[in-house]
Amino acid sequence: MARTSSLAYEQVAAICAQIAAGGQRPTIARVAVALGNKGSTRVISSYLTRYFEESGSALQIERNTRPRWSDAENLQADLFLNQLRDLAFTHARAAFDGERLALREQHEDMLERVQAAEDAAAELVENKEKLEAVIQQQTEQLATLRDAYIGLQDELENTRAELAGCQTRLEHAMGELVSQKDAMATLERELNARREVEVEQLRSQLTGELHAAGAAHAAELSREREIAQGERAYLMEQTHELRQALTREKETLEKALVEARKDADAARTLAAQYRTDLAVERGRLEERAGQLAKAEQGMEVLAARVQALELQLPVERSGDMS
Repeated sequence: MARTSSLAYEQVAAICAQIAAGGQRPTIARVAVALGNKGSTRVISSYLTRYFEESGSALQIERNTRPRWSDAENLQADLFLNQLRDLAFTHARAAFDGERLALREQHEDMLERVQAAEDAAAELVENKEKLEAVIQQQTEQLATLRDAYIGLQDELENTRAELAGCQTRLEHAMGELVSQKDAMATLERELNARREVEVEQLRSQLTGELHAAGAAHAAELSREREIAQGERAYLMEQTHELRQALTREKETLEKALVEARKDADAARTLAAQYRTDLAVERGRLEERAGQLAKAEQGMEVLAARVQALELQLPVERSGDMS
């Protein structure tokens, strides 16, 4: 804020008038001395310029008395000095006006620069606010993404734990499957062994019965041949009895055959039971189907063998009778 001067223009104008009335040109130094060295030089200079502009005192001739100079020479010298002083003042005024104009232009340029700087600063402040808003938004988005990333990590850990549990259950199921496969193989071996034992027992039984029947027939035929050779007539009489005996023997053999068939049916029933058990196991594991099919094929072969044995009985019996 500019300081208010206590020196008035009227004081400076009055002192300038007194100095001009005394035949001297008012100057800054003379006015300052007349004021008792009060007031600033800048204020005195501005007031002195205003006084010259208003009163035209700058064109007054300052008279000086020079020793051994005539009045005409003194007048001409004073005129020349005044003209020279006025010319210097005019040049100084022009230079001052030029400098003032240049300073004003510089001032305006500086004001424009200041305004541009203020506009740039305002734009920077606005850009800063926008950037802070963008940074705040990006910070919030980053926090959201971080939370989502943490959630995905938790889900990934849970998925990994579930996968590990599934893998453990799968390994346990594979172990149970291997155990079931071993149990199935053991059951199949036991079934095959039991089937072979039963077939062998049935074969032995049928073979023994056939041998026994053949031996009995051979002995009886031998006796009959001896009787026939000794007593032909008696043979004729005994033919009827022999036929009855053969009939009874046939019935006995048929009964034995029926029993054998019953044993075969029992074996088939047992095989069917085993087949049913295998079917139950096959429902659990698909691999049992093929093994049960093999068991059924074995039973069919056994039935074929039994049927073949049944077919061989009449042939052997007819051969013995002949």
